[in-house]
Amino acid sequence: MPLSARFLSFLLLLTLPLVSSSSPPPITACSGHNLNPGAQLAVNIVKGDGGCVEKIGQGDIVSVQFKAMRFDTCEAFDATALDSHFIFQVGRGDVLEGFERGLMNGCEGQVRRMTVPSHLGFGEEDVEVEGAGFEIPGGTSLIYEVTIVEVSKSELPQALIDVDSEVQAKLDAADKMEREHHFKHTSPKTSKHREANMKKSNHELSRKGLARRKEKIKERKLREEVERRRRMGEGRRMGEGSEQEM
Repeated sequence: MPLSARFLSFLLLLTLPLVSSSSPPPITACSGHNLNPGAQLAVNIVKGDGGCVEKIGQGDIVSVQFKAMRFDTCEAFDATALDSHFIFQVGRGDVLEGFERGLMNGCEGQVRRMTVPSHLGFGEEDVEVEGAGFEIPGGTSLIYEVTIVEVSKSELPQALIDVDSEVQAKLDAADKMEREHHFKHTSPKTSKHREANMKKSNHELSRKGLARRKEKIKERKLREEVERRRRMGEGRRMGEGSEQEM
């Protein structure tokens, strides 16, 4: 074999491993593709170093401003108004898992960009964006740009019906604010989910309140019966004393 042919064969052998070991390019935002199933949550701290003492943890009341976009098209589908905040309590299940996990250990003033895979977002079912006239297809990855405005240390209640009055007031105020500004879509969860949670909460609170009222009525009647019997006993003793004097 001529020397030139051997040299070309040698070069070909050198290039074969490079071709076989090459990997597909990474999936990037706005490329028309979503993250692969099972992809990990990615959190990029855009502003702030995370050196605060009071970091976001379970039970805390968190106030944020955010913008939500589709990963595949970078199309915005939700955002807080300029003069309003979104408030939620960590651990209550009121927001998407990826949204909540992406804010853990965050500090006031931080700006975070979170890339949420579908299994930590809306899942594999289509989600209707309220008032927008379109749906987010199932399997869509999401991008959240979030500014952490305020963190109030708190604890999760034992049950939803035992929510602290101050905590409940903040959550109710947040819900009212959302309605006033006509949010297209409550990013952490759809409006249908929020309404269902509110109805369930109101039902449980009403049921608990009714049970407590019944218990109080029962206790009052018991006290009245004890008092009535005590008075009857005193009346009998007084009557017996009068008969003995006579």
